Amino acid sequence: MTKFGWILSLSVFSVILLVFVGIFLTRENVAPPEEVEKEEVAVPEDLSMLSIYTNGEYGFSFMYPKAAVLSDAYTQATTTKNKSNITTNEITIASLTLGESSVSITQNSTVKEKTSCLKANPSEKMLADTVVGSTTWKTFSFDQLGTENEQRVTSYRAILPDGCFIIKQRQPIQQLQENLPLNIVISSFTFAN
Repeated sequence: MTKFGWILSLSVFSVILLVFVGIFLTRENVAPPEEVEKEEVAVPEDLSMLSIYTNGEYGFSFMYPKAAVLSDAYTQATTTKNKSNITTNEITIASLTLGESSVSITQNSTVKEKTSCLKANPSEKMLADTVVGSTTWKTFSFDQLGTENEQRVTSYRAILPDGCFIIKQRQPIQQLQENLPLNIVISSFTFAN
Protein backbone atom coordinates (compact mmCIF):
# COMPACT_ATOMS: atom_id res chain seq x y z
CA MET A 1 0.00 0.00 0.00
CA THR A 2 1.23 3.48 -0.80
CA LYS A 3 1.80 6.27 1.62
CA PHE A 4 -1.39 7.97 0.39
CA GLY A 5 -3.38 4.73 0.94
CA TRP A 6 -2.14 4.46 4.52
CA ILE A 7 -3.02 8.10 5.27
CA LEU A 8 -6.49 7.69 3.70
CA SER A 9 -7.16 4.44 5.61
CA LEU A 10 -5.98 5.97 8.89
CA SER A 11 -8.15 9.08 8.29
CA VAL A 12 -11.27 7.00 7.57
CA PHE A 13 -10.63 4.83 10.65
CA SER A 14 -10.14 7.96 12.81
CA VAL A 15 -13.40 9.52 11.61
CA ILE A 16 -15.32 6.28 12.29
CA LEU A 17 -13.75 6.03 15.74
CA LEU A 18 -14.68 9.66 16.54
CA VAL A 19 -18.28 9.06 15.46
CA PHE A 20 -18.60 6.02 17.75
CA VAL A 21 -16.97 7.85 20.68
CA GLY A 22 -19.31 10.82 20.10
CA ILE A 23 -22.38 8.57 20.09
CA PHE A 24 -21.22 6.81 23.26
CA LEU A 25 -20.58 10.09 25.08
CA THR A 26 -23.91 11.67 24.11
CA ARG A 27 -25.80 8.56 25.24
CA GLU A 28 -24.13 8.82 28.64
CA ASN A 29 -25.13 12.49 29.03
CA VAL A 30 -28.80 12.11 28.11
CA ALA A 31 -30.97 12.54 31.19
CA PRO A 32 -33.56 9.84 31.78
CA PRO A 33 -37.17 11.03 31.42
CA GLU A 34 -38.48 12.64 34.58
CA GLU A 35 -41.08 10.81 36.63
CA VAL A 36 -44.13 13.01 37.08
CA GLU A 37 -45.21 13.09 40.70
CA LYS A 38 -48.83 12.23 41.30
CA GLU A 39 -50.65 14.46 43.71
CA GLU A 40 -53.39 12.80 45.75
CA VAL A 41 -56.26 15.02 46.84
CA ALA A 42 -58.04 14.25 50.12
CA VAL A 43 -61.73 14.71 50.95
CA PRO A 44 -62.35 16.77 54.13
CA GLU A 45 -63.79 15.14 57.24
CA ASP A 46 -66.52 17.77 57.97
CA LEU A 47 -69.27 17.23 55.38
CA SER A 48 -72.05 19.26 57.06
CA MET A 49 -71.55 22.33 54.81
CA LEU A 50 -71.54 20.32 51.58
CA SER A 51 -74.08 19.18 49.02
CA ILE A 52 -73.72 16.31 46.55
CA TYR A 53 -74.26 16.65 42.80
CA THR A 54 -74.86 13.49 40.75
CA ASN A 55 -75.15 13.35 36.98
CA GLY A 56 -76.64 10.07 35.78
CA GLU A 57 -76.24 10.83 32.07
CA TYR A 58 -72.47 11.30 32.27
CA GLY A 59 -71.98 9.01 35.27
CA PHE A 60 -70.19 11.19 37.82
CA SER A 61 -70.75 12.90 41.14
CA PHE A 62 -68.98 15.42 43.34
CA MET A 63 -69.44 17.39 46.54
CA TYR A 64 -69.58 21.17 46.63
CA PRO A 65 -70.10 23.90 49.25
CA LYS A 66 -73.79 24.61 49.93
CA ALA A 67 -73.05 28.33 49.48
CA ALA A 68 -71.96 27.82 45.84
CA VAL A 69 -74.33 28.56 42.96
CA LEU A 70 -74.73 25.42 40.82
CA SER A 71 -75.78 25.59 37.17
CA ASP A 72 -76.73 22.23 35.67
CA ALA A 73 -76.41 23.15 31.99
CA TYR A 74 -75.42 19.86 30.41
CA THR A 75 -78.05 20.14 27.69
CA GLN A 76 -76.37 23.20 26.17
CA ALA A 77 -73.72 22.29 23.60
CA THR A 78 -71.38 24.86 22.16
CA THR A 79 -69.84 24.43 18.76
CA THR A 80 -66.90 26.68 18.06
CA LYS A 81 -64.25 26.98 15.41
CA ASN A 82 -60.71 27.29 16.64
CA LYS A 83 -57.72 28.91 14.88
CA SER A 84 -57.14 25.76 12.80
CA ASN A 85 -60.74 26.02 11.51
CA ILE A 86 -61.68 22.78 13.28
CA THR A 87 -65.15 22.55 14.77
CA THR A 88 -65.23 21.30 18.36
CA ASN A 89 -68.24 20.09 20.32
CA GLU A 90 -67.80 21.04 23.94
CA ILE A 91 -70.67 20.44 26.32
CA THR A 92 -70.78 22.27 29.62
CA ILE A 93 -72.25 19.72 31.98
CA ALA A 94 -72.21 21.71 35.21
CA SER A 95 -70.66 24.86 36.62
CA LEU A 96 -70.33 26.31 40.10
CA THR A 97 -69.61 29.82 41.30
CA LEU A 98 -68.62 30.91 44.77
CA GLY A 99 -67.62 34.56 45.09
CA GLU A 100 -65.10 35.31 42.34
CA SER A 101 -64.05 31.65 41.97
CA SER A 102 -65.66 29.11 39.68
CA VAL A 103 -65.43 25.49 38.56
CA SER A 104 -66.84 24.09 35.32
CA ILE A 105 -67.13 20.49 34.13
CA THR A 106 -67.14 20.00 30.37
CA GLN A 107 -66.87 17.12 27.95
CA ASN A 108 -65.41 17.29 24.46
CA SER A 109 -66.15 14.38 22.14
CA THR A 110 -64.32 15.63 19.02
CA VAL A 111 -61.69 13.14 17.84
CA LYS A 112 -58.98 15.81 17.39
CA GLU A 113 -59.70 17.18 20.85
CA LYS A 114 -59.41 13.70 22.39
CA THR A 115 -55.88 13.36 21.05
CA SER A 116 -54.84 16.81 22.28
CA CYS A 117 -56.71 16.51 25.59
CA LEU A 118 -53.69 15.39 27.58
CA LYS A 119 -51.22 17.89 26.10
CA ALA A 120 -50.49 21.35 27.44
CA ASN A 121 -51.70 24.26 25.33
CA PRO A 122 -49.04 26.86 24.43
CA SER A 123 -49.90 29.12 27.38
CA GLU A 124 -50.24 26.28 29.91
CA LYS A 125 -47.75 24.81 32.34
CA MET A 126 -47.99 21.09 33.05
CA LEU A 127 -48.33 20.26 36.75
CA ALA A 128 -48.14 16.94 38.62
CA ASP A 129 -50.88 14.43 37.80
CA THR A 130 -53.80 14.52 40.24
CA VAL A 131 -55.31 11.22 41.38
CA VAL A 132 -58.91 11.35 42.54
CA GLY A 133 -60.55 8.01 43.25
CA SER A 134 -59.59 5.66 40.44
CA THR A 135 -59.02 8.43 37.87
CA THR A 136 -55.67 10.05 37.12
CA TRP A 137 -56.12 13.59 35.81
CA LYS A 138 -53.50 15.43 33.78
CA THR A 139 -53.21 18.84 35.40
CA PHE A 140 -52.35 22.13 33.71
CA SER A 141 -52.29 25.77 34.82
CA PHE A 142 -52.01 29.24 33.34
CA ASP A 143 -52.52 32.79 34.54
CA GLN A 144 -54.87 35.17 32.72
CA LEU A 145 -53.05 38.45 33.24
CA GLY A 146 -53.41 42.00 31.97
CA THR A 147 -57.09 42.36 32.80
CA GLU A 148 -59.01 43.87 35.66
CA ASN A 149 -59.91 40.37 36.86
CA GLU A 150 -56.59 38.46 36.77
CA GLN A 151 -57.14 34.74 37.35
CA ARG A 152 -55.29 31.46 37.73
CA VAL A 153 -56.94 28.76 35.63
CA THR A 154 -56.22 25.15 36.59
CA SER A 155 -57.43 22.47 34.19
CA TYR A 156 -57.81 18.78 35.10
CA ARG A 157 -58.24 16.48 32.07
CA ALA A 158 -58.90 12.78 31.58
CA ILE A 159 -59.81 10.72 28.52
CA LEU A 160 -62.78 8.41 28.95
CA PRO A 161 -64.69 6.37 26.34
CA ASP A 162 -67.08 9.27 25.64
CA GLY A 163 -64.36 11.87 25.17
CA CYS A 164 -62.18 14.28 27.06
CA PHE A 165 -63.54 15.33 30.47
CA ILE A 166 -62.29 18.69 31.73
CA ILE A 167 -62.66 20.21 35.17
CA LYS A 168 -61.60 23.84 34.95
CA GLN A 169 -61.08 25.85 38.13
CA ARG A 170 -60.75 29.66 38.03
CA GLN A 171 -59.68 31.74 41.00
CA PRO A 172 -58.50 35.33 41.38
CA ILE A 173 -54.72 35.58 41.61
CA GLN A 174 -55.03 37.85 44.66
CA GLN A 175 -56.88 35.06 46.50
CA LEU A 176 -54.70 32.06 45.64
CA GLN A 177 -54.85 29.61 48.48
CA GLU A 178 -54.58 25.86 48.99
CA ASN A 179 -57.87 25.35 50.81
CA LEU A 180 -60.20 27.19 48.45
CA PRO A 181 -63.80 26.07 49.17
CA LEU A 182 -64.35 24.91 45.57
CA ASN A 183 -61.33 22.56 45.80
CA ILE A 184 -63.77 20.00 47.23
CA VAL A 185 -65.27 19.61 43.73
CA ILE A 186 -61.96 18.26 42.42
CA SER A 187 -61.10 16.21 45.50
CA SER A 188 -64.50 14.47 45.60
CA PHE A 189 -65.10 14.01 41.85
CA THR A 190 -65.84 10.35 41.02
CA PHE A 191 -67.08 8.42 38.03
CA ALA A 192 -69.55 5.59 38.49
CA ASN A 193 -67.91 2.26 37.79
